[in-house]
Amino acid sequence: MVSMKYLIVTIASIFLALGIGIFIGFMFDGQDIFLNHQESLINDLEYKFDELKEENNELLSTIEIKNKNIKHYEDFTNIIFPKLIEGKLKGLKIAMIETNDDYIYNDINSIVLKSGGLLNSTTYIKKEFLLEKGEKLEEVYDYFTEKKQLSINKEDFIMKLSEYLAIAIIEKDIETLHFLKEKELIELKGNYMESADFFIIAGGSAIEEPDRMIQNIDIPIIKKVKQYNIPIIGVEQSIVKYSYIDTYKRQKISTIDNVDTMIGHYSLIEVLQGNYGNFGIKPSANRLIPQ
Repeated sequence: MVSMKYLIVTIASIFLALGIGIFIGFMFDGQDIFLNHQESLINDLEYKFDELKEENNELLSTIEIKNKNIKHYEDFTNIIFPKLIEGKLKGLKIAMIETNDDYIYNDINSIVLKSGGLLNSTTYIKKEFLLEKGEKLEEVYDYFTEKKQLSINKEDFIMKLSEYLAIAIIEKDIETLHFLKEKELIELKGNYMESADFFIIAGGSAIEEPDRMIQNIDIPIIKKVKQYNIPIIGVEQSIVKYSYIDTYKRQKISTIDNVDTMIGHYSLIEVLQGNYGNFGIKPSANRLIPQ
């Protein structure tokens, strides 16, 4: 006779075996479901990847076509631009002052020459022009107060110095210009014995706080040139970090904020012919080019 204890153990073993079998069955079924899901997901990803690849190829093709069109426009502009500006500034004499040595404006001379004008002189103002307290400040101050016998408040001296620089260029005061050059405050290029029909002031700064330079150099120069009834244009490159154009606009002068581009070159020639306004690509501009 089979004991009750053995019977219970046997029944328990059978149920345990059934449970394990059921669990293993579920495991295999779950694995099949998981594998099927993974396979479906991979197929979806492959399909989406193919779609993205096709879209990318279409975009690359579109970009290539647009780049070719841009190149054609550039080639056309390079051919037509010299003819467009030829003789536009015939006989016009220009003086330029660069108030900051952070950026270079050498191409302006080339554009003016191609249009028949003449850039008489270019005056480069160095950062040393701001004259911190020291021996050089005293020397320059003494030159103007004693030799030139001018009454100047030392607190406003840099502003007055900027004005006298403009006066020296306009009135052909070569002695003063050479003195400032000897003191390494400015650099001179060109012929300062010719009168200027137009002034160009070129600004823009790479430093964070250019206000001191603008207030002490640019604005006094602009105001002084205007007092002589000589038109003056404010220009800067499209890439300047800190723009001067808004300040120039407040002085009621024409401005060009992209003078380093061909569009800016065209605007410059137009403004030098008397088409006044504020032109360029920045928020300060009223139009892209003169109409």
